[in-house]
Amino acid sequence: LLTTPWLPGAFVFVLLFGLGSGLTSIVGGTLPLELFGREGYGARLGWASAARQFTSAFAPFALAFMMARASVANSLWVLVVVAASGVIAFLAIVLLRRRGRVAFAIGGNPEEAA
Repeated sequence: LLTTPWLPGAFVFVLLFGLGSGLTSIVGGTLPLELFGREGYGARLGWASAARQFTSAFAPFALAFMMARASVANSLWVLVVVAASGVIAFLAIVLLRRRGRVAFAIGGNPEEAA
């Protein structure tokens, strides 16, 4: 938002967007396997993919609606907040995984979680 009229800002955006896209494809396949194991991997990945596909299809309409009702700048700030919440959620998963709480929370054995 701050670098919109600036050409190097556009390059930074393209670089970060590409990194995010690549990371999404890698993490989208490996994170469920790491968190939940091999059992039921396909079903879990299917549910996650369905949610991602729905969100990808719905997002342009939601953004257009927000831009029509509010200003473009406000709509972009909403996107920044949503993106930050995604980063926070990912970091929370990392912290919980390091503490071993995720395996226990999904029905695993607390001794195996360590």
